[in-house]
Amino acid sequence: DGQIPLHTFLNDRSEVSLDQIESVAKEYNIAPWLALKTAHEEMVRIDRDCFIAKGLISFDVAAIDDSIADVCEGYPRPFGAFANLSDFPAVPGFSWNEYLLEAFLRRLSVRFRLVSPSVPARDVSGAVVPRSADLPCAEDAFAAIALRCGVAAEAEEVGEFLVATQCVLRRSTKTVGAVVSRMKELEKR
Repeated sequence: DGQIPLHTFLNDRSEVSLDQIESVAKEYNIAPWLALKTAHEEMVRIDRDCFIAKGLISFDVAAIDDSIADVCEGYPRPFGAFANLSDFPAVPGFSWNEYLLEAFLRRLSVRFRLVSPSVPARDVSGAVVPRSADLPCAEDAFAAIALRCGVAAEAEEVGEFLVATQCVLRRSTKTVGAVVSRMKELEKR
């Protein structure tokens, strides 16, 4: 496994920066996206540029899931719907932000998951989906969200919506096309 040096580096530290992760990845010829994915597996991202060891943070999983449920109201929601995290239960020693929420959704949430058409990136995007929802991929979740928000199944409108709601960071013809196609299928039902 070419990532063993990165795993070792991460496991030997209580805190690492994104720059350090990228530097180790470059040194050992590990793709940046794979290095970031590994960092998410080994540590908890607390802000855009910092990851900490799992044992340094504790979450009240049930209470946080309840707060997420209040925002979702039983439906998948774009990540941008979580811009205000002030009502979320306190995490001792840390302030809520989108990166901490991303880490919680990827690692600990019992009732929700974060879906995205791509691997973890420098910035957060995707949809927060109840685990009970039958939405196997990000495009299905995005289509359900867009329809619920009254977005027309047209490429330009869908692309703008996906970026504006933080479902995606950048438009991709492939993702927008898949979402539009799925929306049209859902409208026929």
